[in-house]
Amino acid sequence: MRLQAVPACLLVAGGLATVGFSRPPARSVPPEPPTSAEWLARLPDGETKRQFIIDCTNCHQLESRHFRPLGAPRPIESWVTATQRMLGYAGATTGFPVISGGRDPERTAEWLVRNLGESPQPAARVPLAAAAAEIREYLLPDSADLPHDVAVERTGRIVVTGMRSHAMHLLEPESGVWSTIEIPVAKSNPRAVELDASGNWWVVLGGPHQLARYDGTEWATWDVGMYAHSVALDSAGGAWVNGHFTQSPELLASIARAGGVRTHVLPPHPTLATGDGGPVPYELRTGPDGTIWMSELQGNRIVAFHPSTGKSDVYPMPTTASGPRRLDVDQHGVVWIPTYGAGHLVRLDPSADAASRFEEIPLPIKDAAPYIARVHPRTGTIWIGTGTADAVFAYHPRERRFDYYPLPSRGALVRHLTFDPRSNDVWLAYGESPGQGPARIARLRPVPSPAVDTVRFAPGTALTLVNARAAWVEHRGRPALHLFPLAGHEQGSDQEMMAVLTGTDFEDGIIELDVSGARRAGYATDNVSAYKGFVGLSFRVRGDSSERFYLRPENARLEDELFRNRSVQYEASPDAPWNLLRQSSPGVYESYADMEAGGWTRMKIAVTGNQARLYINGASQPALVVNDLKHGTGRGAIALWARISSDAYFSNLRVTPK
Repeated sequence: MRLQAVPACLLVAGGLATVGFSRPPARSVPPEPPTSAEWLARLPDGETKRQFIIDCTNCHQLESRHFRPLGAPRPIESWVTATQRMLGYAGATTGFPVISGGRDPERTAEWLVRNLGESPQPAARVPLAAAAAEIREYLLPDSADLPHDVAVERTGRIVVTGMRSHAMHLLEPESGVWSTIEIPVAKSNPRAVELDASGNWWVVLGGPHQLARYDGTEWATWDVGMYAHSVALDSAGGAWVNGHFTQSPELLASIARAGGVRTHVLPPHPTLATGDGGPVPYELRTGPDGTIWMSELQGNRIVAFHPSTGKSDVYPMPTTASGPRRLDVDQHGVVWIPTYGAGHLVRLDPSADAASRFEEIPLPIKDAAPYIARVHPRTGTIWIGTGTADAVFAYHPRERRFDYYPLPSRGALVRHLTFDPRSNDVWLAYGESPGQGPARIARLRPVPSPAVDTVRFAPGTALTLVNARAAWVEHRGRPALHLFPLAGHEQGSDQEMMAVLTGTDFEDGIIELDVSGARRAGYATDNVSAYKGFVGLSFRVRGDSSERFYLRPENARLEDELFRNRSVQYEASPDAPWNLLRQSSPGVYESYADMEAGGWTRMKIAVTGNQARLYINGASQPALVVNDLKHGTGRGAIALWARISSDAYFSNLRVTPK
């Protein structure tokens, strides 16, 4: 074992500094220069582009130095030469055939030059709000190494495969001291690593076609007869690997706890089982029921192998040339697939019918080339490392939203990530080859957002308007936001209007707001059941999903007791509107509160988990209690709400999150 202290870096003030602690500054976009994703976004969408991303960004990112070497457009001859060089390393007829068999240098060069134009420029940057995190980078002992995979021991030490140094590396995160663990196999080429319940390391040795196990003292190895890409562990103490370039047939190999290697044949690919360029078996993960799940990078399939029967199920991806890479399986057996070429996070529910089995979720950054997805075992959040965006995303399935974490270094092609079981730390392996800087890994530590006592609500507040216009005016003695219909729709059907407060992200807490609602001129006054000055507030807004309390101010002063008891209302969009709730549970989701149509009414909404209470005009007791919010727990934006028939005003918004 060799010990070595290597400087670590921390994201500070938008750059790198020596070891220390600092919270990164708030910033909405990663720093200049343009990312590889921004260059790729300039190319036309379609299967040709998706296949180009899969074939031509496997090893390193494509950036300004590739698209505009020496500041000038790259001529077609240079693109031909570059593509030929790439095919010489990893083309379909080489010893590392990861590129598709149809990659032609002349056609590739012509497509690039034609679509980039005479003065190639990257696509415009998408403004995204970055989630708060401390990101600390650690340089590997060998600056030219390729850290392919990373794992975390129960003690907190970090295990890294040194694919080029032919050694394993062990990091003490707090001190930054590295230990090098030699592998007693020549040119061992370690790539994938998983830790079992006893803390043993299971390591794929690519070049020697072996799987190795290290117990902290001694190494054991098994010849698996194939260049494996990944390793997966099962509940019986066994290990599985897949043949990265097996083609006819595609193969898995299993090593039982008692020892001994067994080979398993997978269903042949319908078009890539023969000829140059195979399906390229890729990631391997074990489902909660013991199913072994595998992706095919070029074959565009997901294969489920059932060890108990020896049979397989095959799931072709819904988009051609999508490039499924390092997938994961959650505790419910749902498979989460990053599609490198298509730029999606794909949800595969094998228990669903064929029509609804797949859901493709676009990443917030176009052409980010998602490389790996991992499900956090405690929170269920899906963490996604990207190949071209120098970023990591966290997807929250219940809220259907992404958090965005820009990384401090360029060339941060995230080949692998994992979690510290003792904390919320996420560890990343940057695997660009050749890299733009020294080889490194990173620790991403999410920083909870500080409590905000108020949300700014004044002229200039960013709003996303839905079916409405808005203007700041003076109303009944105070500044207020007036929400009113789009031009030409003033007498339209009684549709909803909304003003979503851009950037709000509310989960639990208290929302207080003054509202004024009255029937707008031109709407009939002889219909006791319509046009009541509807006005209110939506919370946990996510797309078309939201919870809502609203008022019917005119009802409060009617002589009809039935309608008086419908002065305040709860509903949830889109599946639990007021009328369905009234039909299924009469009187449960509506109630009485006194208010004046057109006057100011103070609403206070207290939300905790799946319960919400509505208080009116400072009352100590709620006017309406909802113990079963129809979307359960979650988080989302805050929105002002009214109907077209209402003359609606809003003032004095205050948000106090828990």
